Amino acid sequence: MKMKFYQFAFLLLCISGVASAQQPYTQGKLLFEEDFSSEESFTNNWQVQLFKKGSEKAGYYHVKNGKLEVLSESGCTVWLTKKLKGNVKIEYDVKVDTSGVSQLGKIMISDVNCFWMASAPKGKSLFDSSYNGMFLNYHNMQAYYASLGGRFNTTTRSRRYPRDIDSKHVKHISLGYQDGKEKIKDAQEMHITLISYNGLVQYFVNNKLVYEFKPDTIVQTEIDKVKGVENVTYSLKKYPAYTKGYFGFRLTTSRHFYDNVKIYRLN
Repeated sequence: MKMKFYQFAFLLLCISGVASAQQPYTQGKLLFEEDFSSEESFTNNWQVQLFKKGSEKAGYYHVKNGKLEVLSESGCTVWLTKKLKGNVKIEYDVKVDTSGVSQLGKIMISDVNCFWMASAPKGKSLFDSSYNGMFLNYHNMQAYYASLGGRFNTTTRSRRYPRDIDSKHVKHISLGYQDGKEKIKDAQEMHITLISYNGLVQYFVNNKLVYEFKPDTIVQTEIDKVKGVENVTYSLKKYPAYTKGYFGFRLTTSRHFYDNVKIYRLN
């Protein structure tokens, strides 16, 4: 039997994962907006943690031509210093552009990453000196994490932190089954969307759902590097929702241009 056009169109929407009728939330009030047109706004609302390894050039960051430009050889996190609470949607545009970079070989098409709903362990602050841009130093946070283009633009990951507690690896949600299916293209802008809604966690690239943690569904967990992964049921009793924390861009060995950050309440 032939499939009618409207049936086929609906099937495509289901596969894409972006049919609005399927989502349990609706977009509400705009909570924050940043277009990087003002150096003053950047200074007042953002904090940069740029890691310098040995004698290498640490990189740089600046607001120019309505974009936040960041270059880092060994790791950088750019935090929005406004604490987020409740159900939120975060979206922004990002472009990786290696043209004219003098550190080719150290700067490449790589690592469009981010944290959201992040918080430091009790007694610490994400804005103190222990968080200095070195990636391993962030493993003890509570946070949601998404990564596109890691390991020479070959991996696509999403995790629920912490990964370490007291410097010891802990079992945590770690999704990696989309590796190789999404790639960063040099000098091509991408639109990233992040969702935190009553324990539902979603990561979209160019309006395409890439990963989600959905209560009462099966997710992968990383036990450790030797034992590998294990499938478990994602329950809010075992993995409570992170309902407050900070959002940050994350990159390494790359140069990124950020723009059009918007954060909304979800109803």
